[in-house]
Amino acid sequence: MTDFIGQTFDRYHILEPLGEGGMASVYKAYDTRLERDVAVKIIRTDMFMPSVLQKVMKRFEREAKSLAKLSHPNIVSIVDYGEHDGVPYLVMEYLPGGNLKDRLKSQPLSWQDSVRMLLPIARALQFSHGQGIIHRDVKPSNILITLSGEPMLSDFGIARILESEGSTALTGTGVGIGTPEYMAPEQWVGNTSPRTDLYSLGVVLYEMVTGRKPYTAETPAAILLKQANDPLPRPRQFVPDLPASVEKIILKALTKKPENRYQSMEEFSTALEALLSGQAKIKKSVFPWEKRKAEISPEPEQEALPEQVQIEDQPTLDARLPAEGKPGESVFQAVESSKTGSASPKTPPPILKIPFPFVEESIEKKKAAWLRVLSRLRINIRPAWIIVLAGLVVLAGLVAVIALLVRGMHPLSIQPASTSVSGGFVFFTSDESGKTEVWYLDPKGKKVQYTHTLGPYESWSPVPASGGYVYFTSDESGKAEVWYMDPKGKKVQYTHTRGPYASWSPVPASGGYVYFTSDESGKAEVWYMDPKGKKVQYTHTLDPYASWSPVPASGGYVYFTSDESGKAEVYYLDSKGKIIQVTHTPARYQSWILLSTPDSDAHQK
Repeated sequence: MTDFIGQTFDRYHILEPLGEGGMASVYKAYDTRLERDVAVKIIRTDMFMPSVLQKVMKRFEREAKSLAKLSHPNIVSIVDYGEHDGVPYLVMEYLPGGNLKDRLKSQPLSWQDSVRMLLPIARALQFSHGQGIIHRDVKPSNILITLSGEPMLSDFGIARILESEGSTALTGTGVGIGTPEYMAPEQWVGNTSPRTDLYSLGVVLYEMVTGRKPYTAETPAAILLKQANDPLPRPRQFVPDLPASVEKIILKALTKKPENRYQSMEEFSTALEALLSGQAKIKKSVFPWEKRKAEISPEPEQEALPEQVQIEDQPTLDARLPAEGKPGESVFQAVESSKTGSASPKTPPPILKIPFPFVEESIEKKKAAWLRVLSRLRINIRPAWIIVLAGLVVLAGLVAVIALLVRGMHPLSIQPASTSVSGGFVFFTSDESGKTEVWYLDPKGKKVQYTHTLGPYESWSPVPASGGYVYFTSDESGKAEVWYMDPKGKKVQYTHTRGPYASWSPVPASGGYVYFTSDESGKAEVWYMDPKGKKVQYTHTLDPYASWSPVPASGGYVYFTSDESGKAEVYYLDSKGKIIQVTHTPARYQSWILLSTPDSDAHQK
């Protein structure tokens, strides 16, 4: 590569290198006419075949004039362009404050600082898209910082100038120009649109908040394979206290299909502004028991749900599981008695009427009992000290009663409705086949692959249910959904979450209900499916917090994890639908129920 230090391009004297990329080198230069420092970007001509270079040079002047008209407060201006000994160059204003890449070398930024810095860049891209110009190479090194701390987007020129005539010959494969770690999936095959820039800006935000890129590898091809096959690692895996509303914006911006991202940079900018203003989209919390109050009035004798009631369309309990993932082959006999009826429960879900897992005794009854005891005490001696002593005894007794009552108001034991063990078979997740799949160990210790998910997709987090069914999460539909395998080895998609949203972490409960986590409401919440296939949102966590990983317990309780207190803690819903915090972890520590998330790098594997 040619060293241009000391040379003079027209009136620009090259002083020192500022940076170097695959398509160009940037130098600090001195404008001898206007007596000021400028940045000169010199395009590398050694990257092109002679026939291609001739086309690039013809296109260069036309595009340079167009880009020079791109005037925005957060876009680095192109002040001049030219050619020196057959080498094209662009002249831009010089910003001595460095770039975002340098800022990120030490540590990640807070989400607030990240959003404040990227919002002007998003508005700049919104402006350029309105002018019909797509950047194609948004990345931290192209976001320069002024001395006052203002972000400035640079480098519109290179990708714009080289994309059309030069990209195929430059890469040899027809792959569009860009930086692999920040390229949208469609950009790898040369397709660009405003949502391509949106994806790249989403990667930048991901990196600013977490301190890492979502996909990294030693070669561009390896990055492409990871991006195509691996689920996106959730930001909260690396930043547990990141608000769910921030994570949702990042996840939507980084959706692999362009149509599932924000529809425009303006929409993305509005979402970022809402984060800063505290006006992120909030849905009014309407609890299920409020919605169905008029519809369902449980009869007293139906308050306690039966412990073993099957889903309507499930066979009896003497069904068998398939071996080696092949339908029809048995691996074990019935793990439960088939005497349980198959009728669907007529009672409402546990959320509507949750019985306490202990025998309640009326406070009034306890109070009356104590009054009867006291009434039998005949105190004939009148001295004051005896009366005071008697009063202290009574007070101590009342304190003891209140302590017992308070203790009784919290469930003392948790009995999960289902585990990963059924009939001596242990189900688990493994990537032994080269990708994440559900496996099991039979009672003799033989390991068998249970799921064989199509193509690059995966399955994880198995939970056996009654009747030989096994529920699990899979992204075979293109995103995380709840699936189950019936006793004959038929794989069935259980949830069909709308739009770009997903569902995961299924846990079957008594009565044919299945609880799971879904972000269909715009953030992670606990949902359940009733025996008739109706999907109901179970938790309505205060914004911007979320709830996830449900675990049904005895007495109709459902425990789950939530960050409503500002960090992850274990909660449950009481009979009135009020969220009760079970754990109160000290200081900066957290508590949670460890189940999977829709992204394997977060919790699946």
